[in-house]
Amino acid sequence: METGRIIDRRAGRTLTTKEAEILAKEINKIEMPCKFVFKNTIQHRGVLVFRGGLSDDISGNDPPSSQNIKPIKALDENDSTYYTVNIINEFLEKVFNALDKHPINEKRRQRGLMPANYLLIRGAGIESPKLRFYRNWVAVSYMPLEIGFAKTSGMKVVSFKYPKQKKLDVYENLQKGLKKACKVSIKAIKRNYKKFDYAYIHIKETDLPGHDNKPFEKKAMIEHIDKTLFNFLKKFAPSKKIKVVVTADHSTPCRLKDHSSDPVPVLYYPADDRGPKEKRFTEREARVGTLGRIVGGELFKVVGFS
Repeated sequence: METGRIIDRRAGRTLTTKEAEILAKEINKIEMPCKFVFKNTIQHRGVLVFRGGLSDDISGNDPPSSQNIKPIKALDENDSTYYTVNIINEFLEKVFNALDKHPINEKRRQRGLMPANYLLIRGAGIESPKLRFYRNWVAVSYMPLEIGFAKTSGMKVVSFKYPKQKKLDVYENLQKGLKKACKVSIKAIKRNYKKFDYAYIHIKETDLPGHDNKPFEKKAMIEHIDKTLFNFLKKFAPSKKIKVVVTADHSTPCRLKDHSSDPVPVLYYPADDRGPKEKRFTEREARVGTLGRIVGGELFKVVGFS
């Protein structure tokens, strides 16, 4: 394993939900000196929990791109941290031994697919993060991370069970998830706009085509959001005097196949009849927009959100 190489961080995005569930059960059979649980979530992702006074001051092993496997390392000199590092590295080696020759992965190789035979871990933590509370917010969240963020922030969460990936084409699965997300978002706004002051809606799917260098798939996703969710907001928000802010947490250019530090555009539609003078929501229009260039921490203040 010390000389192993990560070929694809996502097993080619072809891992079905059923395969992930079977492999997760195999991982949970591994014997370790402390209790743990591994839970597969959506597509190739999962959550790993160890119990027993371990440290979170450790490195991850999830690289930005294909490269040699690196062991988990201690980030301080505490004995508990070194113990944690030894536990995790031992566990990761056992995971590989359990999964590499598993019938699921043998069948995947026979079909010309990448095996899902290792775990990449990141973001270790031993306690819930302390976040600002947004009690008068409702959140439409369906990815595990966003659900956790919204709940920790005190938001009312409106969610749905993400469609299972039954075929090799992850984009068929993503299209189903995106359509569901837009429908649930519209219903949530209609039902809750009088009960809450703000609504937080996070759309995940458009990020993935950027990582995969699939501009046409990204374009199709954006067009679907525009024809459904944004078309609804265009009619609903002005009549109810609702402010709308649209932006992104980062750029994922198809050419880079990764996140970048490029500025992200912001669309602000005030709760009156003025509306933005710009006619299109694009990076080019945003460069000369009335908001100017701001940093993320200034956004709520600029648009008048509390």
